[in-house]
Amino acid sequence: GLRRLTVLNLRGNFLEDLPDKLFSALPQLEELDLGQNRINRIDSTAFLGLNSLRVLYLDDNQLKVVPTPCFPLLGSLAELHVGLNAFTILPDDAFKGLNRLTILNLSGAGLLNISDNAFRGLQVLRELVITDNRLKKVPTKQLSLLNRLEELAIGQNDFTTLEMDGFKGLVNLMKLDITGASLLEKVEKGALTENLNLETLILSSNKKLASVEEGSLAGLPNLRELTLRDNAFKTFSESLVAWPELRKLDVSENPLDCNCKLLWLRELLVRRNASQVLCAQPTSLKDKSLKNVSPDDLGCALHGPWPHAIIGGVCGAVVAFTALLVIIIYRYRLRVRDAFKDYKWNKRAMARKEHEYQKTFSDDEVPNYIIPQQTLRTIPVTEL
Repeated sequence: GLRRLTVLNLRGNFLEDLPDKLFSALPQLEELDLGQNRINRIDSTAFLGLNSLRVLYLDDNQLKVVPTPCFPLLGSLAELHVGLNAFTILPDDAFKGLNRLTILNLSGAGLLNISDNAFRGLQVLRELVITDNRLKKVPTKQLSLLNRLEELAIGQNDFTTLEMDGFKGLVNLMKLDITGASLLEKVEKGALTENLNLETLILSSNKKLASVEEGSLAGLPNLRELTLRDNAFKTFSESLVAWPELRKLDVSENPLDCNCKLLWLRELLVRRNASQVLCAQPTSLKDKSLKNVSPDDLGCALHGPWPHAIIGGVCGAVVAFTALLVIIIYRYRLRVRDAFKDYKWNKRAMARKEHEYQKTFSDDEVPNYIIPQQTLRTIPVTEL
């Protein structure tokens, strides 16, 4: 009968209170769904006897505090959903006793603050969802206790910046999802410095996100899936990330200013046949697919084979001329040396002759020639 029941679904009823030993007759129960009720109080022994319970849904109720006192009775619990409640704050050791918990969902729990040691004891937690709360900063210190965390969803919160080392300590993080953070404006350089195992990054529907600092996504050797969809990006830097190594890429629904700086992205989209990416600017290219726009339309005057061929030819000629000059100098190096010696010798000889000439005709020895003046005789003038 009921003692063999493994799954119990009580979702969508009008339960308000869970009294003590309510489920003690269900020792083999593995999954219990109490979501979408009006539960506002849970007795500390309500879950007594549920030693096999692995999945518990308490989401979408009217709980104002985390029901910490009842958790020690759930030593086998692996998955807990307590979102859509009105907690406001997560106190220290909020999940004490749940040492085997691997999935924790706190989406829409009304959180304003998370105490430094709220997640203490969750040593094997793999997935955490804290979306749709009112957190004004990424809870870096609090998250650092979860060093085995592999997936984190933290969108729909009120932070404006992903700061440097914002996810410090999460060395095993493989997936980060930040969707719908309406106030997020910037991702700082070094925000993901310690997350070297990151494989999937989702930055989507963040309407004010227009700036990802150079180097903020660099140094992620395992990144294979990148979604930058529906943000406020007008352009993307070619050095932002190792684009060719991505298996999945989505940069659609951004107000792109299509010019020659995005030529590399156009060529990448053409090669990959990736998501439909439309131009927003200039007006002449508005709503046109970037991968269908020609390089000339993007204002790339020097794009194409001829300019590159000309530049390559000039560079090749300069290299060839330099090499030929070196060979000639090397081959006739002896003659050049002898000519240089002759030039130096002739120069010294000329200098010596000049010196001797000046010595021979020094000022003291130059003879003075005196021309005697002749007496002028007066010529008589005859008057007529």
